[in-house]
Amino acid sequence: SKHLKVLERAGLITRGRQAQWRPCRLDAGPLREVADWTAEYQRFWEQRYDRLGEYHRYDGLRAVAPMETIANPALQAYYVAQRSRVGVRLIDPAGTRGALTRTIAEGGLVGLVADRDLGGTSRPVKLFGATTALPVGPALLALQTGAPTWVTGIRRSGPGAYTARLIPLDVGRAGAADPRLPLHERVARLMAAQARAYERIVADAPDQWW
Repeated sequence: SKHLKVLERAGLITRGRQAQWRPCRLDAGPLREVADWTAEYQRFWEQRYDRLGEYHRYDGLRAVAPMETIANPALQAYYVAQRSRVGVRLIDPAGTRGALTRTIAEGGLVGLVADRDLGGTSRPVKLFGATTALPVGPALLALQTGAPTWVTGIRRSGPGAYTARLIPLDVGRAGAADPRLPLHERVARLMAAQARAYERIVADAPDQWW
């Protein structure tokens, strides 16, 4: 079938022949390579989250981050407990605006996944000349709270080494500061600036964009 051909091209199955039958055998080797690669990223993010949370806790700052629910309840509980231990509170993406607004008003920090729609609201933007959809939440939250906002990306810079880049998202330069403009227009302008920041970050290492 079409799906078996895809798996065969990926090197995940091998086919034999027995009379009119074409038995398939699973080759887990490539999957182990993927598992090793993702494990490296898991270790990296866990270390960075721990250090970020420890810094925030030391400095007296509260950190909140929406996180989509994982299908595995034990793994979900592990992540929630681990982040809580270092001062990062994970919350469900649905209906988070009140919690995020309160955190900012109280001087806390909010971390958002802004290149993927976790909350079910998005609008089209141009990214590298093509139309795609980004969530409106980060831009809307920035405009409604006036909180300083950065677009952040992390890339591999060597064996076991990573480099972070933070680009300030300036509401004024984006043309989104004028209160006479409709809110949806201000959000659209800020999201366009957000997309330009993504382009700059991806351009640092386009082979790592996935």
